[in-house]
Amino acid sequence: MAELARRERQLVGLQKASLALTEDLDLQSVLQRVADLSREVVGTRYAALGVLDASGQRLSDFITAGLDPKERRKIAHLPSGEGLLGYLIREGRPVRVDHIAGHPDSAGFCANHPPMGSLLGVPVISRGSVLGDLYLSDKLDGQPFTEDDERTLVQFAAHAAAAIENARQYDAAMAERSTLVAILDSMKEAVYEVDASGRLTRVNRGTCRLLGRQADDILGRRAAELFRWEDAGGRLLEDEEYLYRETLRTGVRSEATDRFFRPPDGRRIPVAISSAPIFDARGNAVAAVEVVRDITHEREAETLKDQIISLVSHELRTPLGHIKGFASSLLEPDVEWDEATQRDFITEIDREADRLAALVSDLLDMSKIESAGAASLEKGHVRPAELVQQALAAVSRATSDHMVANEVPADLPEIVADGPQIERVVANLVENAAKYSDPGTTIRLTARTEGGEFTCCVADEGPGVPPEYRDQIFEKFFRIKSGRPRTPGTGLGLPICKGIIEAHGGRIWLESEEGKGSTFCFSLPAAG
Repeated sequence: MAELARRERQLVGLQKASLALTEDLDLQSVLQRVADLSREVVGTRYAALGVLDASGQRLSDFITAGLDPKERRKIAHLPSGEGLLGYLIREGRPVRVDHIAGHPDSAGFCANHPPMGSLLGVPVISRGSVLGDLYLSDKLDGQPFTEDDERTLVQFAAHAAAAIENARQYDAAMAERSTLVAILDSMKEAVYEVDASGRLTRVNRGTCRLLGRQADDILGRRAAELFRWEDAGGRLLEDEEYLYRETLRTGVRSEATDRFFRPPDGRRIPVAISSAPIFDARGNAVAAVEVVRDITHEREAETLKDQIISLVSHELRTPLGHIKGFASSLLEPDVEWDEATQRDFITEIDREADRLAALVSDLLDMSKIESAGAASLEKGHVRPAELVQQALAAVSRATSDHMVANEVPADLPEIVADGPQIERVVANLVENAAKYSDPGTTIRLTARTEGGEFTCCVADEGPGVPPEYRDQIFEKFFRIKSGRPRTPGTGLGLPICKGIIEAHGGRIWLESEEGKGSTFCFSLPAAG
């Protein structure tokens, strides 16, 4: 009767322990719970769970129960799968040992290990693969381990294997989820999940940046409230026009590149949106993942391409046409040109060739500045007054119809800069002033050094720059649209000036009042 009662207690304990194993999915917690509950089910003083490494021959982890923390810390080292435990791993089946010390495979215990007499070990097997072994030692009633004890532990090990496998799968899923979250958060694009009701259920950091909100302020809100999409004409889209609606309706991935978004700062950003469906177990589209990509740079690249094509078609074709025309005229066999006319034709060919050379030079210099930046500079000590004088000499032909007032003090201290490049900036600004102001007007140059900063300004008496163009004046290929005749040029002069100055760590700006001329200024750190 006593044995039946003990067996009944074991079975009840086994059932409770099996249920208790399902209460947690954290792998380390599950492993510890397996060791603790195995000890309780059979009724032993000590228990341990040895977890096998990838080779299946050695222990990668050893979870103990019955040892208080002080006892565990005293042990020189925990088992790794040698001696009797190694024998149990190799056997791969339940093993009962009445006297550990007397077993031929016993290697004894390490220093400060508590004494143990009997041992019951069973493998923990899941899907035909051994995950580890359960070890029990020293029954509380002092008796040897029985067949019933072995059967009970084998049954418990089967439940433990399922719990460990579930915990491992959960652990792997959480690791995969963490990796996915890290990948999504590292993306600059906005990525979010929207459910069938139109509410956002998951977002990455890119979404938070785009909306200028924290995730807690986004999740659960309707997409139509957060994303106020506009079409190319500036019309706000209706909720039914949102891309995820089409995705949920058709179950097919869809894309749009003609949408615009206004963030909190009021800018109008062109975006490309892609929407992909998420299906449930029955194949129904129940949510959508949308990726929103800022395509401002792509649009700028397209605009730049159009500008280059326009430049090539006009600024290159015009001088080439002139060169071809004059050269063909000179080669005409039926016409005798006098010497003066021939000289005029050759002079025009030379001038147009210079225009072509200047255009190619500007394109190459712009590319060099953009790719190399400060690395393209060769700095040295230069005297500002000499630098300005050399720049004026270089553009003397362009300014011959103007009065040039050079008010740069001769005694300004030296600065550290790339002399030829700064000379080019001054020359470009003076030449621009001459192009956009009437003959006979004054071009004035001033400079000063103050607070460790060198500042130089070039002022003209031209029509000035309209307010709507002042933010664009330093952009590549930008030309002011006005009623005045088109001034020859590439639209690269001011962008080159800006690139050179910024490579020096300085800044360049425009001061202009419409109808009262323009003043272009730049400043540099005097010490380089």
